[in-house]
Amino acid sequence: MKRNFLSLNVLLLTLVLFASCLGDNNNDNTTYYGDAAITSFSISSISANLTTTAKNGSDSIYPGTLAVSGYRFYIDQVNGLIYNPDSLPSNVIVTAVQPTIGTKNSGTVVYKDDDSDSIFYYNSSVGIDFTKAREMMVYAQDGSSYRKYNVKVNVHKEKADSFAWDNTYATVAKLATLENMKAVSLNGKMLVFGNNGAEAKVYAANESNFAAWEEITPNVALDVDAYKNVVVRNDVAYLLNNGNLLTSTDGENWTVKATDVVAKQLIGASSAKLYALTNEGMVSSVDGSQWTAETVGEEVVLPSRNITLLSQAARVNDNTNQLVLVGNPSENNTTDKFATVLGKVEENIESAPANNWFGYNNGKTKMLPRLTNLQVILYGDMLLAFGGDGEGACTEKAFAQFYQSVDGGVSWQKSLVIVPNFTSSKTAFTIAVDSKNYLWLICGESGQVWRGRLCKYTWAKAN
Repeated sequence: MKRNFLSLNVLLLTLVLFASCLGDNNNDNTTYYGDAAITSFSISSISANLTTTAKNGSDSIYPGTLAVSGYRFYIDQVNGLIYNPDSLPSNVIVTAVQPTIGTKNSGTVVYKDDDSDSIFYYNSSVGIDFTKAREMMVYAQDGSSYRKYNVKVNVHKEKADSFAWDNTYATVAKLATLENMKAVSLNGKMLVFGNNGAEAKVYAANESNFAAWEEITPNVALDVDAYKNVVVRNDVAYLLNNGNLLTSTDGENWTVKATDVVAKQLIGASSAKLYALTNEGMVSSVDGSQWTAETVGEEVVLPSRNITLLSQAARVNDNTNQLVLVGNPSENNTTDKFATVLGKVEENIESAPANNWFGYNNGKTKMLPRLTNLQVILYGDMLLAFGGDGEGACTEKAFAQFYQSVDGGVSWQKSLVIVPNFTSSKTAFTIAVDSKNYLWLICGESGQVWRGRLCKYTWAKAN
């Protein structure tokens, strides 16, 4: 497309002469303003390389258009900057962008050529190359002043849904000695609770350095199976230990929250309640002092091992959480090949009735395989599961695959692939997510510590 351009001096002269001529007309009552500013900048749609998936699972790329009106551009009038804090997707093409630009008092917008001092008039129907930042100017109506802006269209360099493991991993001898373990993220640290078969152990590493671990000596004696009973809720760790409910913000200094607790195993927490198991079933409590029996639907059997309870805030209703309970059947059950998955809507409103737990193992959807030492975490807006060799009638191989659920545990499908050099005990390992949304995979026997991330979960958020 041919574009008209002119030098900066010619443009200024034209504006000044135009304003002078208009001023000579004594019958012209029009007012012309001498101030200039860009007041709005937006992009409604942009060319992009789109991807479609065939029935056989293969992907193909085709050119198309992507709606991007939701990406806000910020205008810094003081420093003359225009940019989008939240970067556009990596598949967009910015060589011919057609922005919509608003100005104060209908000022005239021009932009500078990449390789010379030539400038071009802004035209909303003509594409502008934003491969790199561009200098744009807006001139006042009367030609007496102008303002410069440095305009940058930020684009992600990574695909939002791509997953990447760190190229290197740490080998930690201390962690290699653990025969059982559970990792939790707590106030900028990753804590691993476990045992070496005879005594409880606690190790900690700063989230910024996954290779540097130190042993923590708690101010209370921990039961050898304490790792089964630690959960984090609202930046506080809760631990059920020898009948007492303890709390801590660092994993080292613990305070007694409640004594003679009826529960035998702490299994998880929502933003509002703690959940635990007793000999009779499942119970919940707001602060650990009083526990209320949870109602489970008829013919639903609670899992007995490798139990995890996870909570997601409801997207629609306030004070409401979607809960999912995942675990394995009893070792005596040798016929089932799927893990046990239950769900419940937790409504934390005084007038709301108590909802029942109901089972998801209906055989109508893709169910979660029954894996040794089944580990399940909440990662962004999905559930991720991982485990060793299949149990009972399940024939899955250890560590072959992660499994994900995007519908709260109702259905599961294969997801992330484990790193090629991964080595671990098939019964002792744990996974957790830190505060920056990095996934930590910690291995028994080898002592390996891996970190990975789904790119979109670790991108900085726009203010």
